[in-house]
Amino acid sequence: MDRQTGKVEFVSREVLGIAEEDGTAEDVLEWQRGEFEVAEAIFADRDRFEKLPTKYDIHAWDIMREFAESIEPERLSDELQNAIHGAGAFRHAAAVPARKGLVRLSGRCAPPDCYRVVRGERHRVH
Repeated sequence: MDRQTGKVEFVSREVLGIAEEDGTAEDVLEWQRGEFEVAEAIFADRDRFEKLPTKYDIHAWDIMREFAESIEPERLSDELQNAIHGAGAFRHAAAVPARKGLVRLSGRCAPPDCYRVVRGERHRVH
């Protein structure tokens, strides 16, 4: 991601390698030239760009665990932490607040028939 523009840029490993080896725009195919310009900018100012995480960098289970640990009261936190172990962890964790009456899982529905219950109050889902 370009920190100056906020734009997410894609640069292939191939084009990065060419730019890193001091290649020129002539070394890439015409349709890769914009990508090559971004690669050159990356090597010219590494602080300008932030590498976004891949699907392998994001650990959904750790995110669920951290969330479960942050919940108060402790009894609800413990129940969430127990729910995230084993098969169906996401489904089991999502069901805990529904069982406690904090939310109602509506499944698929179409407005105006969708409602969510939060702390006993019914809210229309838009």
